[in-house]
Amino acid sequence: MRTFSTSSRAPAPRPPPVGPGRACGLSGPTRPGRPATLRNERSRPLISHAPMRRRGLCTHSKRSDITDSAEVSWLAVENLADCPVPSAHRRLLDCHEHWHATADSYMDPDLFRLNLNALIQNLRNVTWLLQKQRSVLPDFANWYGEWQKSVSADSIMKWIVKARNRIVKEADLDLFSQAKAHLSLDWLQEYEATYTLPPRYTTHDIMMHMLARKPLAVHDGMLTVERRWVDRLLPDCELLDATAHAYGQLVDVIRTAHHKSEVGKCTLPPRNRECLDGGFAAIPECMLMKDNSRRLTVNLESGEEIIEDDYIQSLDEELGERARQRYGDFTVHGDAIERVPTVLEMARRMLTVDKSLATAAWLLRGDRMVGLMALQFYDQASKRLAMYKLAEHVARKRADGVLLICEAWIAAAEPGEDLRTGRPKPAGERPNRQEAVDVTGITRDGRHSHMLCLFTREESGEISFSPAVEDPSGTPNFLEPVKRVWEKLSSSTD
Repeated sequence: MRTFSTSSRAPAPRPPPVGPGRACGLSGPTRPGRPATLRNERSRPLISHAPMRRRGLCTHSKRSDITDSAEVSWLAVENLADCPVPSAHRRLLDCHEHWHATADSYMDPDLFRLNLNALIQNLRNVTWLLQKQRSVLPDFANWYGEWQKSVSADSIMKWIVKARNRIVKEADLDLFSQAKAHLSLDWLQEYEATYTLPPRYTTHDIMMHMLARKPLAVHDGMLTVERRWVDRLLPDCELLDATAHAYGQLVDVIRTAHHKSEVGKCTLPPRNRECLDGGFAAIPECMLMKDNSRRLTVNLESGEEIIEDDYIQSLDEELGERARQRYGDFTVHGDAIERVPTVLEMARRMLTVDKSLATAAWLLRGDRMVGLMALQFYDQASKRLAMYKLAEHVARKRADGVLLICEAWIAAAEPGEDLRTGRPKPAGERPNRQEAVDVTGITRDGRHSHMLCLFTREESGEISFSPAVEDPSGTPNFLEPVKRVWEKLSSSTD
């Protein structure tokens, strides 16, 4: 664990988690009129990761005298169909390789420019190669036309087209090396500044420079420093994020080409890099995570680096079928507000079966689910970082609705206690705390819905629920980062 300190005082130790992956969270009235209620979200991993199996290998056998054909079923090879769009699919994997090469050369301006140019040109080539096979793809005009329409208003996809033309026909992109600093004192006190700096300055260099000049009055909160390469014609989007977004859009159309050709997994071989398996994750997890060469966050109270830790789950039929088998069938429809009651009942069912409930966010565009994200944190600083990551994914997915599901501590404030001042004790540390299933829905147009259900754990391990109730107090403060992203998007389109 790396610790940042500019004085001789030893940093305070990281507070232990409340439970496996749990986090202390607090929501209370920061504006007049809200009931004095505290909440403490408790996060557990949403998905247990099974050990990765090597492709085509059997590591051991319990018997050395295998003769029954049933015993050698592990030797069977899954039936794979020929790739319906091998050239376009292969070029898509090339883009994935180029993206990693670009990321690896982030601190080398010339090599970064070289790899970025190759990446942008190959991103553009994927659709050209796909169009070359229109005559052999079923119903091509309809589904490809729908995809073109869906990305026609996408500012990043428009930029990719123009950037490729500039690179090939005019000159290199007009790149700028920037550093972006973000100071978060609490959910409502946020400060941000952007600087133009030479690329030789690392996030560590910039962080140490800022901490050495930190005012004494700023003694807690969270400071994030992000190194950014941006193009003059796309100043608000970091270039690796932009190209990852474009890659995700292309994955969508290549996946559709396979689906319309009735092909699941195809014969296109995977690459040596583990994440290049030929699958169709919308944006691979490797493109979503930022190492500390690109973004570094420090807890100002302890001086410790906060490690980003979340998990993006691909939406597929296999995941839905596993959920139905484990928890039963639920029909969920509507936007983020309309789904709240049904999702609360679903969360109760999951808690009954698993005895724990992960903190998860559903991202929606209208009534269609476009993303699923597990959130993990252990204190207020890492919780804020997780919510900022959620806001980033909301912007990237162009989601206009969010559902947040969690297991929470609920506690009433003491008589006369003002939760808007000082540092109130978290709900999980109060003697009158109660456990609850908590579901909150918010939409970009300003609507919100919040329902919770108190529960108790019996000595037998069974869980008893109280009736679900609506909380009229408004949107919890921890969703402020999402609301700010929507406000920024709305102002940029006005």
